[in-house]
Amino acid sequence: MLFCALAAGGFAIAATGGGAHKRPERRPAATAPVTVAKAHGSIDRCLAPYRRERAPILEYHVIAPAPPGAPFPLLYVQPSLFAAQMHALVVAGYHAVTLDQLWANWHQHKRLPCGRPIVVSFDNGYETQFQYAAPVLKRLGWPGVENLQLTGLSWANGGISHHEIGELVRDDHWELDTQGYDHTGMVGLDAAALRFQTATTRRKIQRIFHVPVNWFCYPSGEYNPTVIAALQTAGFRGSTTEYPGWAGPEDNPYALPRMEVHPTQSPSQLVADVAAMAPGTEAGAAHVVFEGGKPDDVEVQKVENDAEAFMRSYVTKRGRSADAAQEAEKSSHSYTAEEALNQHLIDLIANSDADLLKALNGRTVTRMDGSTLTLHVAGARIVPIVPTLRDELLGWLVNPNIALLLLVGGALLIYLEFNAPGTIVPGALGTLMVLLAIFALDLLPIRYTAVLLLVAAMVLLILEAKVGGHGALAIAGIVCLTFGTLTLVAAPVPEMNVSPWVAIAVSAAFGAITVFLVRLAVRARRRKARTGADAMVGATATAMEALAPQGHVLVEGEIWQAVASAPVATGAALRVVGHEQMLLEVEPESRQVGKSAS
Repeated sequence: MLFCALAAGGFAIAATGGGAHKRPERRPAATAPVTVAKAHGSIDRCLAPYRRERAPILEYHVIAPAPPGAPFPLLYVQPSLFAAQMHALVVAGYHAVTLDQLWANWHQHKRLPCGRPIVVSFDNGYETQFQYAAPVLKRLGWPGVENLQLTGLSWANGGISHHEIGELVRDDHWELDTQGYDHTGMVGLDAAALRFQTATTRRKIQRIFHVPVNWFCYPSGEYNPTVIAALQTAGFRGSTTEYPGWAGPEDNPYALPRMEVHPTQSPSQLVADVAAMAPGTEAGAAHVVFEGGKPDDVEVQKVENDAEAFMRSYVTKRGRSADAAQEAEKSSHSYTAEEALNQHLIDLIANSDADLLKALNGRTVTRMDGSTLTLHVAGARIVPIVPTLRDELLGWLVNPNIALLLLVGGALLIYLEFNAPGTIVPGALGTLMVLLAIFALDLLPIRYTAVLLLVAAMVLLILEAKVGGHGALAIAGIVCLTFGTLTLVAAPVPEMNVSPWVAIAVSAAFGAITVFLVRLAVRARRRKARTGADAMVGATATAMEALAPQGHVLVEGEIWQAVASAPVATGAALRVVGHEQMLLEVEPESRQVGKSAS
């Protein structure tokens, strides 16, 4: 599936070609062929007089690949896809705002930042939102909206920490809203429980983070007039739902629609106003695919219903056939380009980008918010979006397996430099590898208990080498090292875990090498000096002349002055037993043998 986005004059096109859409694309979307043209409408909006704006509110959950067997795979969006989606929105002329900014525009006549307003919201407080979404928004100068549940996900289970939330609202200017104390469904709660989930939770969040909390997000989208009354009493300005659509000043502030973003959406689909296909291509087969096993029937039903509702919300806004789109979602039906055109799933068929632009020039399209726009795209410039070298390098570097290998390999190279000073290359390369590993680990959620296990492993391995634990200390050290590496990354998804095979192989190899090298170093330190006269003690010697008692002897090819305890004939075999400065003390070899026998 080839998606193209075109945002000239404030509109967008989604074009497909080159294969059927069989399942959610697992590749980072930024690596797929994507073309865009820069929007020019944002400058006009800056110069236009004040007006009350309508805006889509995007809803994200986990910014990570869906793990095998995940019960709700549509709640996962790959980090590279999220970055590409945000870039497509920039190209289309959007600028992110908060719900408070929208409310001020609607009710206090405040102007919004230049560009078409859009709200980027995140539910449940996942750690990956801080790791992968926040840096993208920060580079764009965009705020996010975090819908926080106070006792939802723990940090150990992939939840965002209080320190990270504070950084988002303090440094990145995110808006902090809430989904209640523990993400409990609101419908059916008594008055006391509603008050606790709304007013009490709002006060707690404001007291902890020292920021206003003016908006509520209904857990699972469920609400009724009683819940709305509780929100009004608690002082909330409004709330967001799970119903798709754009939010406007005329909407009920306590039932604002949101648009859930799925991993099946290319960047262009967030802003596409025209759908086109190339001849000989097909689309459809959009039924949900579960990896790593199928959940129970109730979860399957919920996921399928959610996907179908999502599909209907998009195609009906575009004036396309909801029945045909739902058939693709429900029964995995595929359509050729001609069938899709006849059933009003797409707007036109084009052989090339040039033909597409030619067919669209002068065409009037209906936007998601109901407004119309005449397209003028003659001579529009098409700019491919490809990942930068920096993006590809960072994507490779934050692989926890790579980070672990860099750390271990770098440590061994540095140790080699200490044992062979002056080689330079091992020390420089090892330092670079360790610094890269520290940089990568700083981007990953690290468990401090795992770090303690790694420290304990090093202590045990060194003790094994120094005191000799008959292998017991080495085995304990390798076990600690293995568990430390396996649990080092507090991964919210399995893809971010250290591979068990990598952890075991690295731990066993590093443990064995460390014990071997440290033992060699300890033995070398304990060994007596082997230079000068000290090195001659215990060596055999030959009398070069008669010793009576002093004369010259030959020791290991060297001529030394020696003194014997008794007269020695020329050529007699001797043994060096000591020395007085540079004068060796020798005894006949026969006497040494006799001493040994006795």
